[in-house]
Amino acid sequence: MWRNDPAAFAKTHTLSLALARRLQATAEHLTPRCKGGDDGGANIVAACLYCNTQRHRARTTLRPDEYLRKVRKRVASNRWHSVRLEGS
Repeated sequence: MWRNDPAAFAKTHTLSLALARRLQATAEHLTPRCKGGDDGGANIVAACLYCNTQRHRARTTLRPDEYLRKVRKRVASNRWHSVRLEGS
């Protein structure tokens, strides 16, 4: 993820600028505010823009512990992103 310079991130990892923009760092609420989540540090994690928007498109919102298991399982099987970064 990047925070300040999408062009530099794209160049470093040999990505198009459009793809690099999907990997921008965003703040994600583990428990959505609409379901009683707050803006405290324990409820906020970093997520790329793509993951943040995809999570909200799901029919049901997973609890934080369920989502953590999903992320760990997908990362362990190398299926989290179709994006493969070069230079990492």
